[in-house]
Amino acid sequence: TSAMRLMLTTLLLVSAIPVHAQPAPITTVAEPDAARLAGAAKLVDVVLPPTLREQMIEQTVSAMVANIGKAVMSSPQMAAAFEKEPRAQPVFERYMTRQADETRAMMREMMPGVLTVMAHYYARQLTLPQIKDAHDFYATPSGQKFALAASGIMADPEYGQLMQSSMRRVMERMPAQAKALSDELKALGPVPAAR
Repeated sequence: TSAMRLMLTTLLLVSAIPVHAQPAPITTVAEPDAARLAGAAKLVDVVLPPTLREQMIEQTVSAMVANIGKAVMSSPQMAAAFEKEPRAQPVFERYMTRQADETRAMMREMMPGVLTVMAHYYARQLTLPQIKDAHDFYATPSGQKFALAASGIMADPEYGQLMQSSMRRVMERMPAQAKALSDELKALGPVPAAR
């Protein structure tokens, strides 16, 4: 049914949400200077200390799932689909829970790589004095408060409202976009026989 197709399309869209940007083309990057890299690694540890990492993951995933869930559930299209097939709503909710769990696990798994990339990036972008200045700031109570606040921005209600509004617009446009994609794929015609 069209309601089930809408739900399936929504689930596929929601699955892709954590991918916020198109991946950049892979290029070779010069290895940063060893002294800058050592300083940058210390900077990363003070900007994102081990005690903050799990809290950041939980805040990020919880806020993301809550915002997406609210936006999807408040969509007139999804409300109509759930009204037509009430059993679908708990299925969708379980799906969102699984996605949240998988995203948390993925973020934990990726964390060592993220920390390494951050250190390399800071080492390439900042001079040794700038790395020291940043480290000194983040080592202060104000710097730690800023790091915690920066990692928690996605849990902010104003940010949540913005994301929900954006998701509602995406949900409103989705049926037309899905139809356009389907029409374009149908226009390709049958797959040519292999030679």
